[in-house]
Amino acid sequence: MLFEFTRDFVFYKQIESRELVDSYLMKNIDENRGKEDNPWSLCNVQSSYSKPPEFNSFLKDSLVLDNILWNPLDHMLSDISSFSNIPLHSINSDAWYNVYKPGFFQEIHDHKSASKSYDDKTYYPAYSAIYILKDGGVPNSTVFTKKVDIMGPIPKSRQNMNTGYYDDIKAGTVIIFPSSLDHFVTPYNGTGERISISFNIYSYYG
Repeated sequence: MLFEFTRDFVFYKQIESRELVDSYLMKNIDENRGKEDNPWSLCNVQSSYSKPPEFNSFLKDSLVLDNILWNPLDHMLSDISSFSNIPLHSINSDAWYNVYKPGFFQEIHDHKSASKSYDDKTYYPAYSAIYILKDGGVPNSTVFTKKVDIMGPIPKSRQNMNTGYYDDIKAGTVIIFPSSLDHFVTPYNGTGERISISFNIYSYYG
C-alpha cells in the first residue's frame, strides 16, 4: 500500500461570478469599518481574525464559499491528484479578512493547527486559501517560502514563490496552498487599500 503525503504547491485561478461576490463582500466589510484590530504583534495589518464567529459569518455565505473555495478546490484537487493524497471530504473551519494600508505588512507564518472532530470523523488542517479582493493597482505582495536542504556544499536555504512576479495573480484571484506552507506579505505600496480574505480548510481522508 502506498500513502502519498501532500507535496507543497501553490494553486491559483480567477474566480467565477466575481462582480457579484466582490459586491457582496465589500458591502459587508464596509459595514464593519473601524471594528477590525491588529491581532498579531509582529505586523501592522488590520484584521477580523480575532473577532467572534458571528462577525465573520458573512464570509461563510454559499455565494462566497462556492465561488472562492469549493469550485476552485475541485479544480486544484484534479491538478494535484497525480502526486497528493486526495481527501474524501473537506470543510471550511474559519474565515476572516485583512485590510492593508500603505506600508502595512504581515510577518512570516503558516496556518498549521490541531485536528478537529466533525460528525465523528477526524479532520486535519489541509489547505488554506487567500482571495485578493482589492490589490490597489500594484502586483500582489504575498510571498510563499519553504526551507529546503540542498545536497553538497551549499548551505540550507529557502525556495521562494513571489506572487508579485505573476501578472495573472491580481484582484479576483484565489490562491490555495497547503496550510503548513510558510508565507508572508511584503509592505503594501498601492493606492487606497489592499483587502484579502483568508480561509482554512480541514479535510477527512478516511
